[in-house]
Amino acid sequence: QRELDFQRISQEEARAKADEARRFRNLPQLHEDHANELSKILDCGTVNLISHEVHGQDDPEPTPGARFIVVDEPSLMCHQGNLIEPIGEDDEWTVRLDNGTRTVLRSNHFHVAPSPVASLSLRTPLEFKGVQHFGSTEPIFEDEESAMRLLDDAAQVLKLYPNVTVSIEGHTATPENRMDIWAHELAQNRAEKVKEVFIANGISEDRLKSVGLPGPLGSSTHDTVMKIVGF
Repeated sequence: QRELDFQRISQEEARAKADEARRFRNLPQLHEDHANELSKILDCGTVNLISHEVHGQDDPEPTPGARFIVVDEPSLMCHQGNLIEPIGEDDEWTVRLDNGTRTVLRSNHFHVAPSPVASLSLRTPLEFKGVQHFGSTEPIFEDEESAMRLLDDAAQVLKLYPNVTVSIEGHTATPENRMDIWAHELAQNRAEKVKEVFIANGISEDRLKSVGLPGPLGSSTHDTVMKIVGF
């Protein structure tokens, strides 16, 4: 595990950041030239930008993959990450912090971000080659050329929204009875693979958050999902 070397920040600042995220309910309005460029990209049919109406509670229930911000844990105050899965019966969650560290937090120590305001949907699912359990966890696209083309178009859309954050979920077809460290590593590597392609296409790493959700924690398919989130 990586060392937790975080800047200390006050609880008030952490809660203010969580409140700010709650106001992120829609995609930013594009200038006319950018809106025209977006239309051209979407008209090609390789990628679709699906907007979601954000409803519900200001404090949504924690779910696998949801973004969160720490508001009541002094050593991690104001740091962010993705929820992975609940553990035990003590209202605790395994989480992945944005520095790559996995840890456990009680649910009253973090605020969950509102539902994603949008997602990027690809015409052809971004499939990875299936592997035997305990085989290599190296992420390999089923069709490398097609995947690069699809992700390039998706990156062009993200460039039109330079201030949004994207949560990339890596999924696997792992059955529930084989949800082990290997499955989590494979799922995380798939998310990281997509993140690396986006970075190569000019998207700032700071905007890209990745999390592995194997088997029933995700879609139970060899795929990735890209969501535009509040932080």
